[in-house]
Formats: sequence, C-alpha cells, structure tokens
Amino acid sequence: MRYIFSYAMDLIKLLVIETGIFGYRPKKDLKAPAAALVFTAIYILAHDLTKSYPSYQALTEFLYLITNVITVSLALEGRKKLLISAASYFCMALFDDMFLLGAAKIWGISYQEANTDLRIHYITMFISLLAYTLITRIIMYFRKKTDDKYVDLKESDSRYFLILVASVVSAYAIGMIQENFSALFSVWMIVAVLLAVIIYNNASKKYYENSSHVNEKIKELQKAYYEEMLLRENETRKFRHDIKNHMLCLKTLLDEGDHEAAKEYLANMENRTESLRPAVSTGNDLVNAITSDLMSRYDSVKLNWEGHLPSQTNISDMDICVIFSNILDNAFTAASKCGAGSVGVRIAAAGTSIMITVVNDINEPVQLRASKLVTSKPNKRNHGFGVMNVKECAERNGGKAEFIFDEKHFTAEVILPNAIIL
Repeated sequence: MRYIFSYAMDLIKLLVIETGIFGYRPKKDLKAPAAALVFTAIYILAHDLTKSYPSYQALTEFLYLITNVITVSLALEGRKKLLISAASYFCMALFDDMFLLGAAKIWGISYQEANTDLRIHYITMFISLLAYTLITRIIMYFRKKTDDKYVDLKESDSRYFLILVASVVSAYAIGMIQENFSALFSVWMIVAVLLAVIIYNNASKKYYENSSHVNEKIKELQKAYYEEMLLRENETRKFRHDIKNHMLCLKTLLDEGDHEAAKEYLANMENRTESLRPAVSTGNDLVNAITSDLMSRYDSVKLNWEGHLPSQTNISDMDICVIFSNILDNAFTAASKCGAGSVGVRIAAAGTSIMITVVNDINEPVQLRASKLVTSKPNKRNHGFGVMNVKECAERNGGKAEFIFDEKHFTAEVILPNAIIL
C-alpha cells in the first residue's frame, strides 16, 4: 500500500510542477494511469526480490524514479516532456529527501529511521505536496505580474536540463558514498538555484529572439501587402483617368451597331476592374498580408474565404501571425500538391469568441507517429512544429486547436474565446 500511495503522490506533485511552471497540458487518455499501475507492480516485485541484496536496492530506487518520469511524460502533451520530467522529478526527489531530513531532525531520529517510519513518511509527503503547490502558484503569480507568462521554459536549451539531471544524480551518488546528506543538500541547493536562473534566462532570451523574428516577419508581410495595395491604387487611378475614353469607345461601337465588339470591350473592362480588387479581404490587415503572400506563391491554389475577422481583437499580432501563417501555409502547401487544389477558410463569431476553420485538399495520407502529425516537408528537423505552435498559441489565449483529416481533406479548427473587443 505504501508503494502505491508514494507512487500516486509523486505523480501528483510532478504533474503540479509540469502543468503549473512549464505549462504542459495533460492528455485525455488512459495510457498514463495504465502505465502507473504496471510500473507500480514492477517496482513492488523488484523491491521484494532485492530485499536480501542491499547492493541492488539502489537500482530498484532508480527504477522507481525512471518509471515515474515515463508515466508523467505519457500524461502530458508537448515537446521535451521526457527530459524536463526527468529534471523536475530528480530535483523533486532530492527536495523530498531534504524534507525528510528536516523531519528527522525535528523528531530527533536518524535519516534512515525517518525513511522507514510510515507516519513520518506520509506527513512529509503531504507537506512537500503543499509546498510544491504553493511554490508553483507563487511562481505563476509573479510571472503573470511581470509580464513573463509568455516565456516558455520548455524552450530553454536541453543541455541545461541534462546538467540539472546529472547534478542530482551526482548528489545522490556522493551522498550515498559519504553518508553525509546535510552538507551535500546545502551545496546542491546553490547549484539548483543557479541552474534554475540559467534555464529561465535562456528561455527568456529565446522567447525575445523568437518574438523579434516574428515581428520582422510581420513587418515584411505588411510591407509587401501595402506595396501591393499602392500598386493597385495606381492602377485604379489610371483606369479612372481613362474611363472617359473607354465610354467614348463603347458609345462609338454601339452607335455603329457593332454589339459583339461592344460586349468584348465590356468583358475586357470587367477583367481589368477585377484585377484591381484585393485578392481577399479578411478584415485584418496582417491576415490580408499573410494571405496575399501565400496566394502569390501558390497561384494554382484556389482560395474560398467566408467571414471577416474583427479589425480589433484581444489577440496579439504575434499570436495572429503564428496561428494564420502556420495553418494557411500548411493548407496551401498541401493543396498545391493536388494540381487544382483548394483552400476554404471560414471565420465565425459567437458572442466574444472567434472560430477559425480551414479546410484544404490533400493528395497523400496524413502521417501519424505516436498520435502526432508528422510533417511531409523534406527538412523534418526544421519543420513539423506548426501544428504544435498553433495549439500552444490557442491554449495561451484560453482556446483550443483541433486537427481532423480523412483521405481527401485536412481540417484545422481554432476556437479563441473572449477574442472580440465589444
């Protein structure tokens, strides 16, 4: 019973940290609970088999840590979850030992005695759960107050998380050899704080670099769009300047009774005016720019646009760029492979919410790997993050993104609540 309780408590604590500090979203399937039951049974069996072999007890404890990490990573959505779960859990395990060491000193017993006393063990686990929850809430509060809620700690360099794991493993190894945890914990606390600061600063740097990159992309798109608008405006002025001559030519053709020539002339005028209209009017200048850019690059793809975006929303330009550039780029890329492919966009508003639906033709089956969409673009190392970025962006704004597909069509649906400014 102790093992099941300990396993469950550790999973809850780790989920609090992962979802609160790192912003992971829990999955809605039974893989994690099933894995937890299987791994608990394996641990209990391994613990009983190694009772008579103290030298193997450390391996059993290590198995306990690893299986917890795997279970939590199965319960979460997102990138680097296995690595970050490992770093978080190893740190958490060390902090739990610090709580246990403190409890041992309060009760006036040794660390080993406290570790085998069930009452002390359960009390310290509840205290540590409360402590992790409180610390997580405090961190989330200050991040929100300092406008750092968009800094994604998962974006920090993977090497720092590996160093964190290595430092914890080293701390455990040295502690077991020297049997002096008190001094070791103090030194490791300093190391952990320094690494936490480095991880946060590195994630902040990447966030602002990414923000700068997106802002540059926004500027480039807007510049190209406004240049296109100026060109259309110049053409419109030329057409207006010549309109009297066009009317005179039409009157002459009609007076002469040459109705076929007059019809042909009118058709040419209609084609001319059609080319002066914007390719599509989405209601938002930035989305207009994104759409115009894609239409110029994929001229074989037909775009059907229904509905308009509000000119002002509670969604930042950066998030609008991430959502529309990724969804539309994927849609146009896939549709262009179908010859005369098409992309359909529908924007619907309900109260203050916006629902975006994009449907495109596909000519090849959508690939899935571990229930995730796999990019069909050649450079898979630098591609394949669009769907995940859209999901994270929608969730950051309190919404959600879903992707549905069959043999002929791929559909992306994004719901953004409280997006419209009334």
